[in-house]
Amino acid sequence: MQMKSMAAVALATSGLITNIAAGDAVEWRVADGGNGHWYQVVVSASDISWFDAREHAISVGGALATLTSDAENTWVHAQTKNVPGAWGLNGHPWWIFGPWIGGFRSSPSDQQWQWLSGEAWTFTAWHPSQPDPLNDPNQTVISFGGGGPTAATWADTAPNSPVRSYIIEWSADCNNDGIVDYGQCRDGSLPDFNGNNIPDCCEQGTACAVGSYPVEWRTEDGGNGHWYQMRDSGQTCFLNAIAYAESIRGYLMTANSHAEWTFASKYARAIGRPHFTIGAKGPQLAGGDWAWVTGEPWSYTAWGGQGGCDYGPYPNNGASGYFIWTAACGSLPDNVLPWDDGVSYNQCQSFFPVVLVEWSADCNNDGFVDYGQILSGSLADANANGVPDICESTLLVPSQYPTIQAAIDAVPANSQRTVQVAAGTYNESFSLNGKDVLVRGAAKNATILDGTGLITSIAKFTGGEPATAGVESLVFRNGTAGSRLTPKSTFTVGGAIFANTTAAHIKDCRFENCRADFGGAVYQYVGSLAWDNCVFTGNTANAEGGAVLTYNCTGSVHGCSFTANRCGLFGPGSGSAFKSVGSNGDGETIVLDTCTITGNIAGDSGSAVEHYEHTKYHPGVLRVVNTSITGNTSGQPIPHDAAGLRVLGRMQSCVLATGTNICNNAPKNVDGPYFIEGSVTVCGCAADITGDGLVNGGDLGVMLSAWGATSPTGVGDVTHDGFVDGADLAILLSNWGACQ
Repeated sequence: MQMKSMAAVALATSGLITNIAAGDAVEWRVADGGNGHWYQVVVSASDISWFDAREHAISVGGALATLTSDAENTWVHAQTKNVPGAWGLNGHPWWIFGPWIGGFRSSPSDQQWQWLSGEAWTFTAWHPSQPDPLNDPNQTVISFGGGGPTAATWADTAPNSPVRSYIIEWSADCNNDGIVDYGQCRDGSLPDFNGNNIPDCCEQGTACAVGSYPVEWRTEDGGNGHWYQMRDSGQTCFLNAIAYAESIRGYLMTANSHAEWTFASKYARAIGRPHFTIGAKGPQLAGGDWAWVTGEPWSYTAWGGQGGCDYGPYPNNGASGYFIWTAACGSLPDNVLPWDDGVSYNQCQSFFPVVLVEWSADCNNDGFVDYGQILSGSLADANANGVPDICESTLLVPSQYPTIQAAIDAVPANSQRTVQVAAGTYNESFSLNGKDVLVRGAAKNATILDGTGLITSIAKFTGGEPATAGVESLVFRNGTAGSRLTPKSTFTVGGAIFANTTAAHIKDCRFENCRADFGGAVYQYVGSLAWDNCVFTGNTANAEGGAVLTYNCTGSVHGCSFTANRCGLFGPGSGSAFKSVGSNGDGETIVLDTCTITGNIAGDSGSAVEHYEHTKYHPGVLRVVNTSITGNTSGQPIPHDAAGLRVLGRMQSCVLATGTNICNNAPKNVDGPYFIEGSVTVCGCAADITGDGLVNGGDLGVMLSAWGATSPTGVGDVTHDGFVDGADLAILLSNWGACQ
């Protein structure tokens, strides 16, 4: 039952003792004249008080040993000789301390000795010089001592004396079956899935019927760590029995070695169920030869019927064999149960419906069979389907996990999972931590992540997450703390989401009233963008990127709307809706596709959309396709050279493609060079090359001086097609005079 030194485990996890060692727990068997109790000598790396030893013993379901006869005292003392460190000088050369036991006086003034168990004080084994309470009235507890390892004598001792070992005794028999529970927990005859050495049936108030629960063939016993249980399948067809076992996430037992079949035989005999069906498909079903239901190699058999059996030896049904049950006569080595091959007529002959089910799945590859971890509670299975929640494709918040972060933390490395967050409002921050996790909310904006009071961004993608990771159908609201780009940064980024070196996607999300110094709602530094159908409204950047700022990224922003976002509250600021800087690699592109950008407000000289080519690092390209940039304002409080779109870079760094409309932005629609591909509408006085509000000789002079293929800045290219030619001249002449 995964009982590896449970006393040691409990002590190590208690936080009070570290580096403990323990001898094997040993039974003083009734057959040897004992009481059937179990005892264990535990050694600490440092001194342990009698009181701490008492609590540790209780924590593992036992108690400090009660020694009520010379035979018991002698036998227990003998066990201490086998455990290194159980006896030692511990800095006191005039006295050798042995392990603590459960004798005590209630106070220095009380001369009556007692046992912790409450048993009568009828036997003593004092050293000749003990007890000596007059020498030290604080010597109120008992340890082995005086004669050292060679003598089973006691000493009265102060509770905080330099003792480093103690003896645990298990004597409880909670189900009154005459057998100490501890031994039954160890051998699996009573369940103890939580490993506290108290049978689960006693803790739960249920019947402790042997065979009503699964058992583990433990690796420390030479087993495979698989779990097994005898069940009545309720089926009359072998194929249906196979399906039954699979429905509970197991399979009919496959015997792959003599050791495994010996274990199964002992288990079956112990619970009084020696006749059952296993997962062997006969020639009739398997197509000519015997095979296991799992497809494992057929490498071991235990056919019965040898010597004097009416119908043996087995198998005796040839190609008609259909399954195996343990109903044959004859004896086999190690008293293992012999096999008999059954025959099926019409594939549904009545066979023995009792089946032995085996579980071996380890979905998270942690080296332990899932079924046992579910039973012990070390892996959650909230929907009780036999599959650990962490191995389900979807983890539910809050029904399975109380928080989003708890669900993410439960996902195994190198596994893809979805964290489904139910409708409601959640006040927490979380990080994907590099995992392939999709966090998805309920439909109709019903899952709200409220950042009120948080000290960092609501979400972080900073671990190189793949494109399948990300967030969907979530409302990010009031994320105003943001994150530090680096530990030494003096500014904050990404009030809702801070992304760094990631390809995680964002889809069908809303960002409302979030704030940071840069990228009020989302800030992504390096990585790939895949953002679809998101709404950004009312977000603020104290500096730049009111809703979004991307730095050295590549990818697409599709179908998003940006409304009433602001930037540049404390001086100039640009990109009140969206700002992009550079790219992942030279000349790579960010695409704004089918977006609506309206009603956003930028600071002095700012714009709703800004692209900074960033020629000193990785120059980037912004491509704007089928996107409307209208009704945005900038230049607060003094309008100056601001625009709906602002380009800081060369002409080729910004491309306006078919369907794009940039109009009705104040005080200016576009500031900076750009290319046009296809049918694009850019309102304003395109022929006013000098920007003085007039189309006149000054503009004509600039145009003629730039005639031909344009320079990278595109000066004089009124049509933004890469050439200054007759088409540009015609537009200039037709708009001669004051701009309209």
